[in-house]
Amino acid sequence: MEKNVLKVHAPIDYMVAAILLLVGIGLFFVNRILGVTIVVVAVLCFLLFKSGYRMEGDGKLLKKKNVELSRHCRETMLDFINGSKKEPEMIKGNLGGTILLEVWYNAKETVAYVRLSDYVEFAFQKLTGIVELPTEKAAKLISEL
Repeated sequence: MEKNVLKVHAPIDYMVAAILLLVGIGLFFVNRILGVTIVVVAVLCFLLFKSGYRMEGDGKLLKKKNVELSRHCRETMLDFINGSKKEPEMIKGNLGGTILLEVWYNAKETVAYVRLSDYVEFAFQKLTGIVELPTEKAAKLISEL
């Protein structure tokens, strides 16, 4: 079964919207047009801006990091994701081609989900689905980021 990643509100999103709302209300008494404009921006920010991620069916808030790696470490990263290798070999850059490692992680709870994509014909094509890493592998990968 394919895991789905959902974009959700992080606590910082609520704080930014609340600060904009308070600034807009304060400016309303000084300059009505500017105050109303900032209140509208705050409402739109609350409705549209989502900077957190969550796996479908899981309650943990995650961050996302994309890392472009050299194609030379493709096999070792596949082995690391599949479980046959203990240490990730991450050669950053595009030497010999590019692969994309997408990591959704929560460092406090030591949880990580990864997906590997290969750059072919001017687009990234998925090599793996979204895979949850065991706790010890997740800790090693998070420390490498």
